Amino acid sequence: MSAADSPADGQAQPRALADPRSYGDGITYRIGWFVCWLTCTIPFPRRIVGRVNVPRTGGVLLVANHASFLDIPAVGGSIARHVSFVARESLGKNRFLAWLIPRVGTILIRRGEADRGALRSIVERLQQGGAVLMFPEGTRSPDGRVHAFKGGAVYAAQRAGATIVPVGVRGTARAMGRSGKLRFGRIEVHFGEPLVLDRGLDRAQAEAALRARVAELAGLELA
Repeated sequence: MSAADSPADGQAQPRALADPRSYGDGITYRIGWFVCWLTCTIPFPRRIVGRVNVPRTGGVLLVANHASFLDIPAVGGSIARHVSFVARESLGKNRFLAWLIPRVGTILIRRGEADRGALRSIVERLQQGGAVLMFPEGTRSPDGRVHAFKGGAVYAAQRAGATIVPVGVRGTARAMGRSGKLRFGRIEVHFGEPLVLDRGLDRAQAEAALRARVAELAGLELA
């Protein structure tokens, strides 16, 4: 599969559009979106490929590799519609994030175990026509490769009948790695062609194919 580009793919979008299904405080999300857009425009110039592959409406699950804390602003600030991020529950212990998370529609999930409540929230958000961003590796890659998916992404998409858009993020590990040291430079976000998974499709096979596609878009090896 090849990512279809539009003439505007290399250009950042100037504003966040209203989404028919927004969650939390829309004003706070728009302010946060602008901060993400600004961050990935000035200190970390961003190239966006295949943005036309993201449906403007309807339930869509964005599935990306995870290498840096910059991945969320890099992906979220690349598209105009509201995106609900799936993040680890421990982030809610931070006082500022505990205030911010419910206001931008973030879904918290317990890492290292099956969190049925969070999965239900993801499925419901997709069924309601929302966009959700997941990093199925569960944590930032320690070595630059795409590690095994923890499960849940394929399950949620199949249950909700939602479209999956694989996403490959490049350059964020160099820009801001696990050490937290910043190195200003270009990052890239590659959106692959949308996929609709049949409910009868073997979940393990679908997950393996999705992981391989994400790695291909990110230009990374599989672990």
